[in-house]
Amino acid sequence: KVTNVYQMFTDCTNLTTLNMANFNASSLEWFGIHSNMNYSYVWTIFPLKNVNNTPHGTLRSLDMSNFNGSKLQTLGDMFDRQDNLITLNLAGFNGRSLTNLTSLFYCCNNLTNLNLSGFNSYNGTQHASMFSHCERLSNADFLINDVHVNYSNTVAGMFAACYNFKTFNYPTFLPNNSNTFASLFEGCNNLKTVLQY
Repeated sequence: KVTNVYQMFTDCTNLTTLNMANFNASSLEWFGIHSNMNYSYVWTIFPLKNVNNTPHGTLRSLDMSNFNGSKLQTLGDMFDRQDNLITLNLAGFNGRSLTNLTSLFYCCNNLTNLNLSGFNSYNGTQHASMFSHCERLSNADFLINDVHVNYSNTVAGMFAACYNFKTFNYPTFLPNNSNTFASLFEGCNNLKTVLQY
């Protein structure tokens, strides 16, 4: 059983395509670096290359469909600054214990193909900046219906700087417990229609 993937792809700075479909990480409780080893945590296992002292991702295509991460509690920052990533498949990702999805796709500003069908995050409570600065992602490129915010404490900045969003019409987007909507659509310069759920 897989129990540790720490630095699994660190410094693989020429890696552009990665297939982790059907990866069984059902015993995995943490995915990266965290001070409390008893807390299920994901930071990043994916390669970052420093350019002018700024980290940039190298991956262009990543398939994590049917990934079994049933014990993980957070995916916070998992794809942070993977700014070369174009295609990401998370269909059927088992994250039934997930609570924290903060900045999950932060600064994935070339991401255009995102598959979240069947992405199990029903118990998520933190969604701040989840899609922030996904500048090329349009709301037609993924289904927000597969991102559950029913128990979310915050959706602040969730779609900030998603420049390609033109309409927002998702009746299942119901952050009933959220105490802040601050900057939810900040910088969505092309957003013309928000339909009330």
